[in-house]
Amino acid sequence: MHSISYAAQSPWLRHQSIKDNILFGHSYDEERYNTVVECCALRPDLNILEGGGGTEIGARGVSLSGGQKARVALARAVYARTKYILLDDPLSAVDSHTARF
Repeated sequence: MHSISYAAQSPWLRHQSIKDNILFGHSYDEERYNTVVECCALRPDLNILEGGGGTEIGARGVSLSGGQKARVALARAVYARTKYILLDDPLSAVDSHTARF
């Protein structure tokens, strides 16, 4: 059986750290995680946040913009080791600089 990961146009995140939202229960692979963060244009955001990837988001943490939420959700879909990734226009909320990246 083949598994599928999904990035929705309207992203949802758990009230956890950014890193936990990306890993989503999968084991941590530092090289893969860093590559995914870079490819999903999250590095500048993590550099700005005091806790980096460990920053809590949601009710007890920081609020992310729509574009940041979309990129975290995209990173979760990309990080998962699945054969297929279903993308429902997950980058519709990003700014023009990020879209060009």
